Amino acid sequence: MTDEHTLLREFTERRSEAAFRDLVALQHAANGLRLRGDLGTLFSNDGGETTQSRAYLSDHSPGASITAAVPNEVEIRAVEWGEWVLE
Repeated sequence: MTDEHTLLREFTERRSEAAFRDLVALQHAANGLRLRGDLGTLFSNDGGETTQSRAYLSDHSPGASITAAVPNEVEIRAVEWGEWVLE
């Protein structure tokens, strides 16, 4: 019988492989394309029940670190985004 952690790991690996394939395909199709965007992640408490913090690659403004994780909290600040160039 497969345990919950094994199922989660397998799901994550499949999603990672699919995302990598998509990025490789995009890289070949859009060489030189310039995009603006940001990439972030949420960190939970030890029990995984609530969001404790978040971090973004480009946006380090105070509003980016609010952690109540409610829909009206999201603040899209394109001025803080970085530039991505596909090569």
